Amino acid sequence: MALARRLPPEQAFTPRRDPRAVLKGLRAHLRNPPLLATCAVGYLILFTLVGTFNSLTLRLAAPPYDLDAAQTGAVFAVYLLGVIITPVAAPFLAARGPRTGLLTAAATSSAGLLLTLAAPLALVIVGVAAAACGVFLAQAAALNAVQRHVTDARSLASGLYHLAYYAGAAAASLVAGHAFERGGWTAVTPLVLGSMLLAALTGTLGWRAPRTNSCPPPTP
Repeated sequence: MALARRLPPEQAFTPRRDPRAVLKGLRAHLRNPPLLATCAVGYLILFTLVGTFNSLTLRLAAPPYDLDAAQTGAVFAVYLLGVIITPVAAPFLAARGPRTGLLTAAATSSAGLLLTLAAPLALVIVGVAAAACGVFLAQAAALNAVQRHVTDARSLASGLYHLAYYAGAAAASLVAGHAFERGGWTAVTPLVLGSMLLAALTGTLGWRAPRTNSCPPPTP
């Protein structure tokens, strides 16, 4: 509560308390193909991240690594790379757009995930760091796409995106766990790699140039 009181007031935001207005905005969002594609991208990229890190914990705790909880937690320090990637991504996405950002992210994550198939622990750490960096960039690209393709009821659109985003985490916790139980890390890798590549394909096909409200010039 103390922190909430110190936050600056909202700017350019008008809450909608009329349920009919909220439903109208929801219907519009559900008929917005680029936004739906963005929700799918969010689902897939967090599926990739959670599936990777949840299963990696199990892999590193088993032979030949036999890492304890503290050592495994140190590997997860690669999450701190998000502090660097997120501010760097903003000007990149502004200049190149979310599709280029997502393709770059998918390429980075894919290379990292393939590298985790190597046995040396150092290469595994480098690979998972690259995979995480790709996911952080993909998340920035997806949020950028929401802003580009939604002009009204943006808070609701953001809520829909995050609903899909965290649903991907829930699904990965279950699916990747079963994959690891059946085939170990070599079974999880194609699962999360395919998820990241599918996210790239979905964003590439689903993100079009934002529609403008400008009218065509009158014919003479």
